[in-house]
Amino acid sequence: MHTAGSSTIERVVIVRSGDYWAGVAATLTEDLAPKRSATAVLHAVSADQFAEVHARLDRTSLYYPTGWQLGVGLDPVLHDDLLVSSDPTQLDDAALIAAVRARLAVEDVCVIGDGDAPPLVGDSLDAAVAEALGPTTLDADRTRVAGRTWLSLGGWCGPAIGLRRLLGPAPRQAFDYLLSSLPGVDEALLGDGEGYVPPNPFPMVDVTFNRPDDVEARNIIGSEHWALPEFIHIHERFDLYDDVWERLDRRLERSRALLRDHDGPLFVMRSFTSNDWRAERDLFVDVVDRLAAAHPNLELRPIAVVHSQRVGTVRLATMAPGIDTWAVMGAFGSLDDTGLPFMRYEAEYARLFCRIAADDDARHADPSLPWPPPPDLPVHTLHDHNEHWIF
Repeated sequence: MHTAGSSTIERVVIVRSGDYWAGVAATLTEDLAPKRSATAVLHAVSADQFAEVHARLDRTSLYYPTGWQLGVGLDPVLHDDLLVSSDPTQLDDAALIAAVRARLAVEDVCVIGDGDAPPLVGDSLDAAVAEALGPTTLDADRTRVAGRTWLSLGGWCGPAIGLRRLLGPAPRQAFDYLLSSLPGVDEALLGDGEGYVPPNPFPMVDVTFNRPDDVEARNIIGSEHWALPEFIHIHERFDLYDDVWERLDRRLERSRALLRDHDGPLFVMRSFTSNDWRAERDLFVDVVDRLAAAHPNLELRPIAVVHSQRVGTVRLATMAPGIDTWAVMGAFGSLDDTGLPFMRYEAEYARLFCRIAADDDARHADPSLPWPPPPDLPVHTLHDHNEHWIF
């Protein structure tokens, strides 16, 4: 049981490994859900190794803004699941542990691997991590997540993908697997629903994205989508299937009925996709307040997910009272052969759901615990989104 004022993350393991990508693959299950949902696995890498990772992600995603550089000083820098220093082999285990404890609110930190031995990779790394951390609790985590009711308020596909990885297929809600603005979400749920389902027939249109020209040339997302002022239905084929309009109608009614009929806790998640997080925060707070006023039967648990933070998948200090605020690591739009950068988002969203469910269990057992729980990263300056902004 965690104590008031402490993070609810259980432990951190630092891996000394020369092969970052093999290390990442070894910490994911076959279906990409996290093996150790309450554990942060950090890879100690050199500045040169980080440059290789940076270059690969720069080719496959919009993860870094133009001209961005990682500054490596005298101390290791926490960057997603990377602990970067000029030469980590010159740091003993105690120095690495101290660097983690200086950033993350967690006491249980260990190091595996040895800088003088052949690097741990693949199955050997997975076995070492499992030995260091003990058995996984993923089955219990899945049960916790399944025992709660979740509703994505959109942004993009990430929340729905994370739940699907944990729980399997389920009837789609209104804002799963599409891009959406918060004003559009508000109108769809609390207004007359206009603007969510396109007219029939509906011509394909060009979408102008707020990003550099070379992004379109890299085909991360095509320029032709089925777009409305507040929604982009990127996974619907209106040109092939005549029942798309009816399916969208059913999804919207399903979400409206959930709000209307559900009693008790409802976890509502919004992934921020605006390049102005403050403006989206204000909209999100307003939507949550309006939902609470319109549906007094609900106990809303609002969750805000911000990307482009480069600090891993961690709980941040709340961006507004009552808003559980998270950073999620990963990379949008992988174009490489393995798809591993994009897969990270799927696994890390699943990890987030598991953490929230376990923390909610703890609060049920001890109602004096605060909600949201204390942050994993007590001090962090939020960065504007610079990956996949649409609205």
